[in-house]
This record gives sequence, structure tokens and C-alpha cells, in this order.
Amino acid sequence: MLPTSLPCSRRHALLAALVPIAAVVVACASAPPATTEAGRVAPRSSIMATFSTKPTKTTLALLHFGDSEAGLLADLETAQAGVARTHAVLEALRGRHVNVVTLHAGDTMIPSPELIVEVEPVPGAEKRSALLAGNDLLRVQAAALGNHDLDMGESFLADAIKGATFPWVASTLRVTTGPLAGLLANETMWVHQARGRILRRALVCTGPVVAGICGGGSIGVVAASPESLRLITRGVATLHVPDNVAGTVARLQAQVDALRAEGLSTIVLLAHRQGIEHDLALLDAGLTGVDVIISGGGEELLASTQHRLATGTERDVRCALLGEPCYPIVRMARDGAPVALVATVGNLRAVGELVVTLDEDGVLTGVDPRSRPWPVDETSALELRVQPDRADVAFERRVRDALQPMQDVIGETPVFLDGVRENVRNGETNLGNASADALLLAARAVSPAVTAAFRNGGGIRGSIGAVDATGARRGKPVTVLDLKTTLRFDSRIVVVELTHAALARTVEAALRGAGSARGHFPQVSRGVELLWATGGADQEHDLLDGRVKGVACDGTRLRRLVIPGIDGGPVVVVDGGVVRTPEARATVATIDFLAQGGDGWFPGMKLSMTPTTETEQSSFRRWLTDPAARARTLASSARIKSTDAAVSATCVRVEQ
Repeated sequence: MLPTSLPCSRRHALLAALVPIAAVVVACASAPPATTEAGRVAPRSSIMATFSTKPTKTTLALLHFGDSEAGLLADLETAQAGVARTHAVLEALRGRHVNVVTLHAGDTMIPSPELIVEVEPVPGAEKRSALLAGNDLLRVQAAALGNHDLDMGESFLADAIKGATFPWVASTLRVTTGPLAGLLANETMWVHQARGRILRRALVCTGPVVAGICGGGSIGVVAASPESLRLITRGVATLHVPDNVAGTVARLQAQVDALRAEGLSTIVLLAHRQGIEHDLALLDAGLTGVDVIISGGGEELLASTQHRLATGTERDVRCALLGEPCYPIVRMARDGAPVALVATVGNLRAVGELVVTLDEDGVLTGVDPRSRPWPVDETSALELRVQPDRADVAFERRVRDALQPMQDVIGETPVFLDGVRENVRNGETNLGNASADALLLAARAVSPAVTAAFRNGGGIRGSIGAVDATGARRGKPVTVLDLKTTLRFDSRIVVVELTHAALARTVEAALRGAGSARGHFPQVSRGVELLWATGGADQEHDLLDGRVKGVACDGTRLRRLVIPGIDGGPVVVVDGGVVRTPEARATVATIDFLAQGGDGWFPGMKLSMTPTTETEQSSFRRWLTDPAARARTLASSARIKSTDAAVSATCVRVEQ
């Protein structure tokens, strides 16, 4: 049963995503059905697999993490995370095993001050990006290509890959031109011989590499990107992705089959697909030949009840749905073979240690009880009897020194501004309100006709405020670094004029998967009222080359939408799920990434945009230094609400 401490919106959303994975009961009024329809055949991903009963031949340790993004520095208040402590934990875990590999599930970087500032990797060496130098310290053998790896553009990524000590793996992408094309290897390559390359499929040595020769066993590695890749990053120009899961599986299966034909019996999938439900969907669609899935992009901490978690972290609520063990989840592929799936949180806050046993055919015979996610904290260091290397600590110090010029104070917030991922992607927060109000404030300087602002929660990358040792939150002076870290994408603000029908369709698009921490969840400006249904159907899109071609079926989540009129009075756009005056016009502010179709907003629309000279950061700085604007925002709440009232859970097909 789902924890009743969760808001009903979260329970409904998780049910919608995971009903194919497990039969669950939701304790809410007007909850969706708890089980699948009578006679429905459960997908393979819902079936607990049995391990091979053949004798165990090999034990393999997979050390994994992902979504490290800009998590380079340790949290000095909590003594958690940081590249120095992560490196120490990884080295200690490597020393426990004979056959061991270290893999990254994607998003090795993200636009950030840490990516831009340059430091000496070691004293006297040539300066380079602090973040890229920190990645090399961790001795990753291969990484999936994540969406945020592309946010700085393909040329930036190409240069980063060329200078790295490990290759990236991308099995489902197509690229024939542009700066990345020359880095792509279509043949199977050993990762230690493929630094600075992008591989379709990879060979990873599980033992020592001496003079370029593998001195142990080997495994195959493939990687999968989401079909929405071109929607969730602005840096894609020449990369192409399948438009559906079947297409993704076809490309993956071709690479898996090639590895099998070359004699590889154990294959690991690095799945940077924004959530474990999307990874398990690959099994439902028929993917076979993969033994382990390392999930990335979803920031899910899979852990069993006996596993210790770091202070301030919780195991993913899906574990209550999926049962024990939750690290790993073990499910059955279409051919009946067991597949283990693991995931950890990002920003170097945890490292997974999955230890599996395999028979002579490379099929899983079991999971070693030592398997667990390790918090990157002082307790783990004590348990593993390891301390960060002095050279790594000195590296972090050099990075802090390089960031020091960004510690100039630009304002102050009297309260903690909440940008916690689970909060800002599931509902209204005061930081979401502040950011949307800042957009409105800046846009009205260009066009007084602008009455509302809409933005995505996923573009807010952290909180602004202080958290003490007891977990109490409070406001604090705000620095340039706070601003650059929290609003790191710094998208340009644009003004858009559209019909009420188009605005309603856009907000409906933003509510897809509402309650399950989707990056496209909306944040809105003061005066906007938004009511959404927890049990409503999601809007569905037709994709063409990874872009939204049009709306396949309208959703039923949006129940009420009110925006301010030009005179300040309320204008009802949607009431009871119906657009009142479809052809009426509204002028709103948003960011250019969304106006261009990013995150699936403004689906299939060709908008006329009026750009401003303001960005997310400059507008927020203006808001922060305007006491009246700040007071109005902090006094305003309850802009976004959810309802458990029964609505149609059937998506209405759109007539083309």
C-alpha cells in the first residue's frame, strides 16, 4: 500500500506510472482503480523473476552513480557529498572486489559555475573546467549520454568528451553531421581504448588493465536515451532519437545482439530515461539480453528497508509499491531471464554497490547481500575505514577559491525559498512563485499587456536559504553564486500572445504526469489560479524526430484556470475542464526554452514571441531588490491546487 503520508496527488501519479509494475492500493477519496482491468495480462516488468538455478561461475560488482551534474563540492554543514568523499568511497568499494566496474548513468555535467570556472586539476597543471576535472578524479569507466550533458550545446560537449578520461555510450541516438559525428564509433570498443569517443556499444574490463590489455573478465555496456531528449534539452541540433519505445528497443536490441554475437554473456544497460518506469517499459516492449539496468535521470533512491540512508534523504516512494527488496528491483524479460534494476540519487550524494552472481551463460543466479546504496557521508567513510585523499580535498579547496568572486551578496530573503526537486516539480513553492513573479515583473517593462507568467519547475535547480544541523530552514543573504546555481539555465524571458484555448492546452501539457516530479510541472505568477485533478488523464503528444508534432489526445487534468485581466480583475479561462471563450486572447510571459516547445509546452504551436532583454537571473535579481515586489510574492500563496474529485481518466482523441 502507498504511504498515506503522501499527498493524494503524489499517490495518484505514482499509481498511474507504476500500475503496470505492481498491483497497489491507494487510500484516497475518488482514487483510481487499485488493480488492472479484469482479464488484463500483467506486463513482464510486473512479474518477479526467478534466478538461474545453474551453478554460480562469476561474481561481479557494479559501482554506479549518475546525475552528478554540478555536485562537485561537499556540503560543509552536513559533511555529505563532494568529489573528494565520493572518490574515497569508490576506492574503498573497489578494494572489496576482484571483478568490479564503475559506471555513470548520465548527466556528468550541467550548465553551472563549476562547469565554467577553471582550476588546476593538480598543482602546476594546465587549468581546465573544474567540473570536468572533477569527473576524471572518480575513475569512471564509461558514462551514458544524459540530457544535461547537451545543455551547453554539441560543440561544448564534443570538446568535453575529447578531453575526458572515459568514453560516453549512446546506443539509441543517430548523428551523421555536426561536431559529435566524428567522435562516434560504430564498432565495439574497449572503454580503456576509447577515451574521447562516443560508443554505440562498449566492452568494459572487470579486472586490471595492464599495458592496455584487460587482465580480467569483460562485460558489454549499452545506453538508452529518452524519446523526449530533444524536448528536454536546448543543446540538440544534429542528434536524432526514435519517436516511440518500440523504436528505442529496436536500436538497443541491435547493439545487444551484436555484443552477444561477439561472445559477451553479461550486458549492462545505462538507461538515462528520466525514471525507472520508463526503463521497465523497455522490458514490456520486448527488450531481451540485458542483465542489469542502471537507471538515471529520475533522481530515484532505490533502497531496501535495512539500508542506511543519509540524513535528509528518503528512499523512493516507489519502493512501497514494488516491495522488498527494492535494491535491486528484479524483474523478468520477455525471454524469462531475470533483470536487476538499480538507481541512486544524484549530485554525488550516493554510490550504488550492486554485487550479482552469474552462471556460465551470464544469467543472474542471485544478488549478494552486500549490495546496497552507500550514502556519501562520514558514516560510510567510517564504516569503510577510509578518508578523502588530501589531494582531492585540496582540489575542492581550489574550486571553492575559484568560486569566491561569486560570493558577493546581492540581496536577502527573509525566508527559505524552496526549490527542492520533489516540491517544485509536484506543486507550488515560494521559490516557484518568486521566479514566476520575477518573469512577470520583467515582461511588464516591455509590454504592459502582460498579465501572467508561466514557467517550469524543472528549471529551478535548488533552494535559496540555509539549513542548520537540526534541519531547520531559514532565509539568508543571497549571493551571485546562489542565483547562478538555482537558475543555472538562465533562459531568456519572452512575451507570447495566444488564445485561451492554446493557453489551456499548454497548461494541460505542463500537467502531464503531475505529482510524479516531472520537470515540466508549472509554476505561476501572482493572481493566477490553477486547479488540477489528480485522477485526470494525461495529454498525449505525437512526436516527429523527437519534437512535438501535435496533440494526439487532450488531457483531463486541468479543471480551472484563472488569470488576471488587463484591469487586474480575474479572467476565467477554464472552468470545470471547459475553456470558456476559446478565441479570447491572453498575453503572458514565459521563457524561450518553453516557448520553443521545450518540455512539451506549447505543443505543436508556432508562436509569435517578443523577446525581452531580461533573463531568469536578471529578473530574479530585480525581484530580490524590490521590497514591494518581494513582499507581494511572499504574502501570496495557494496559486496551484489539486483536487481528488472524480474526472474522466480517458484521454480524448484530437481530431486531426
